[in-house]
Amino acid sequence: MMNRKTQAAGVLSVRAMLGLLVAAAFGLRLMIRLPRGESSFLENGYTFYLGLSTTFLRGGGFCSAPGEGCASRMPVYPLLISPFLSSGWIYPGLVVLQAAIGTAMVWVAWKLGLELFNARTGLLAAGMTAFSPYAVVHDTALQETVLVNAFLALGVALLIWASRVSSGRLFAAGGATLALAVLTSARIGFVLPIAIAWTTLCAGRSWKRRVRDAVLVALPIAVLVGGWMVRNWSLTGAPVLTTEAGSNLWFANSPWTFSHFPRGSIDRSSVEAIEHLTAQQVTALETAGSNEIAVSRLWATWAFEYVKTHPIETMQRALEKEPQVAITRNL
Repeated sequence: MMNRKTQAAGVLSVRAMLGLLVAAAFGLRLMIRLPRGESSFLENGYTFYLGLSTTFLRGGGFCSAPGEGCASRMPVYPLLISPFLSSGWIYPGLVVLQAAIGTAMVWVAWKLGLELFNARTGLLAAGMTAFSPYAVVHDTALQETVLVNAFLALGVALLIWASRVSSGRLFAAGGATLALAVLTSARIGFVLPIAIAWTTLCAGRSWKRRVRDAVLVALPIAVLVGGWMVRNWSLTGAPVLTTEAGSNLWFANSPWTFSHFPRGSIDRSSVEAIEHLTAQQVTALETAGSNEIAVSRLWATWAFEYVKTHPIETMQRALEKEPQVAITRNL
C-alpha cells in the first residue's frame, strides 16, 4: 500500500515539476520579447518572410515578389505568418503563438527523455529546453527556427513511439512531420534519408515489417517534399528544394566566412562576402539576372573553387564552425 502511495506521490511530483517548467518556459519567452515592442520584432527579424507572405496573400505564390524569388525559401513559415499578416495581428499574435510552440518543445523533450531513459532524464531534458538561452530569445523572433525545431523533435519522437508500439499511422505521421520540418528549412533535408534508413534497419523485429514501415515514412515525404520540388521544377527548370543552396555554400566557404563568425553572426559575414565580390563576379551575377538556378550555380562554383584552393583551411574551419552554427546563426 505504501509503495503505491509513494509511486502516486512521485508521479504527481514529476507532473508538478513539468507543469512549472512549461509555465516558466512560456512566461520567459514572452517576458524576453514583448517588452521590446513591435518595431524591434519586425526590424530585427527576417523581414523577407513578410514579403513572401504578402505576395502569397495577393495571389502571387510563395515568391519574394510576383514572379521573382519563387524558390528561394521554403513555404511553411510564410504560410504560418499569412493569417496574422492579413488580420493585422502579427504582433503580438505571432509572438504568442511562437512562444507556445517553443513551450511545447518542453513536453516533447520530457517525453523523449522518458521514453529513451527515465523520468529524471526527461525532466533534465525538459529543463534544458525550457531555459536554453538561444531558444528563449529565438523562439519568438521573426524567423523559422522554432518551427523547424518543433517539427524535427516531434518527428523524431513520433518515429520512436511508432517503433515501440508498431503503429503504421505513427510512422506515417512521423514522416509527414519531418517533411514539414524540411519544408520549413531546406538546410535539414539530410534528416529525411536518415529517417527512412533508420526505420528500415532499426524500427522493427522483422525485415518485412521494417520495409513496410519505411514505405509509410517515405510516402508523405514523397508527396509533400516531392510536390514542392516538382513545383520548383516547373518554375525554375530544376527540381530543387531551394535556389539558395549555392549562396549558402558560398557564405559558409568564402574568405570572409570568419570575418564576424563565430563571435558574431554568420549573417554579418555573409554581408561582408557580398560586399567584397570582385567586379567580374558582380558582372556574372548581373548576367544571370533573374535566373535563380544560374545564380545559385554561380555561388556554388565560387564556393567549390575556394574549397579546392584552400583544402586544409576548409577542414580546419569546418571543425571550428560546426559546434558554433546552432549558437550564433541569426543572432
